[in-house]
Amino acid sequence: MTASLPHHACSACGALDAAAALEATRHFVVTERLIGESHLGVSLRRCPGCDGDWLVVFTERIDWKDGEDPQYVTYVPVTRAESDALDSENALEQARRFGDGRRFLVFDWPSDGERSVAWTTTASIVGLHD
Repeated sequence: MTASLPHHACSACGALDAAAALEATRHFVVTERLIGESHLGVSLRRCPGCDGDWLVVFTERIDWKDGEDPQYVTYVPVTRAESDALDSENALEQARRFGDGRRFLVFDWPSDGERSVAWTTTASIVGLHD
């Protein structure tokens, strides 16, 4: 993947192995909650290893199948200036713009398939949600 991160990522959050990078996200510190709905969450988080900012978008759809609703989470690296400019009124629109040519992490958990995690530059940053 040729796209880079907009900040200096550490070997944990910027790991080329997507599963290792996803594990590093467990240690991120929430710095701001922009949207906190039951099936849609948008927050800014910071990696304690490199002090890099990440926009995290969580979406979930109720599918009424066995209680395992599909979830989709993106971890988008952002610069400090970008994180400072984000606001709750326009967070989803702003988040969608960050996907243009930027490498970001996607965790996809469909209700009827295998969980996957991958670095990408082409997936949707904001998943389907109720």
